[in-house]
Amino acid sequence: TYIFVVMCASGLVVTRDAENRVTYSLGAGNAYADMNKLLNWTRESFVLLPIATTDNVVGELRVNSGESDHAMIVPSKNVEKLVINVEGVKLEYKLLLDESIVYKKVFNGKEYDTIDAPLTAGTRVGTVVYSYNGNEVARVDAVVRDNIDGDGLKSAMDSVGGFLFGDVMITVLYVVGGLVVL
Repeated sequence: TYIFVVMCASGLVVTRDAENRVTYSLGAGNAYADMNKLLNWTRESFVLLPIATTDNVVGELRVNSGESDHAMIVPSKNVEKLVINVEGVKLEYKLLLDESIVYKKVFNGKEYDTIDAPLTAGTRVGTVVYSYNGNEVARVDAVVRDNIDGDGLKSAMDSVGGFLFGDVMITVLYVVGGLVVL
């Protein structure tokens, strides 16, 4: 959007003196004064809102077989938008996770959004959707904030646990239990 001020619009008074020198002045109702009012209204009615900042944590994921148990999720870039200044309206966001790499897993009886280690800072895990006054104002990639290395011991224990408490072992125990009963 652009605002144009036509300097020779209504209100501009052009006078010439006896030596034919030209003098310009602004009379009442000039375009400059009207434009100045509009600029002041614009400054009061709009605000440059920081939408996404890379240091603002928007979520957390459990990390499977990593040196850390969790990964902090942040926007991939800083975003600012010029929005209408509405008193009392807050910026809202929603984290949409990429289900091709983030999955549900139960830890201590509770289900968590989980991702496998190792992870590199900047790995995309989804999208953050920002809204202001009910309107979407930005979409930004959601990324892992820090590097997280894999933990070999945790990975081995997860594999053993998966075998001991997985569907295959339960089936084997039923078969063996059935044979013992016979």
